[in-house]
Amino acid sequence: MHVYAFRLAQGADLKESILDMVKKNGIKAGCIIACIGDLGQATIRLAGGKKRKVIREQLEIVSVAGTLGNGECHAHIVVADKNGKCTGGHMKYGCVVEKAAEIVIGEIDGYSFYRELDEDTGYNELVVRKA
Repeated sequence: MHVYAFRLAQGADLKESILDMVKKNGIKAGCIIACIGDLGQATIRLAGGKKRKVIREQLEIVSVAGTLGNGECHAHIVVADKNGKCTGGHMKYGCVVEKAAEIVIGEIDGYSFYRELDEDTGYNELVVRKA
């Protein structure tokens, strides 16, 4: 496994920045090992796949988990507000860093991750291939 670590500054879009790192380094199969920091805005698709929620306030990133590869990022995020209330779901564009975010990505040797439409779920689902 090869590891990439980087820091994002205020105003960076979390998903866009992760995708930029994936593309820049030609990552074929990867995962988000760690992501901490804060956001001034979070855009999250809630469970069920239809409703998006935009939260515009200072938020702490509690967790980000996801698979990366071939120019794709499928990640879920949990954020906490000033009272500790957590909201989570599918991370969308529009998760904007407030002060800073620290990200660690692992590149998995010997594999390639793709997304293909699964007729049963109606979504593009992960396909794992040996490289």
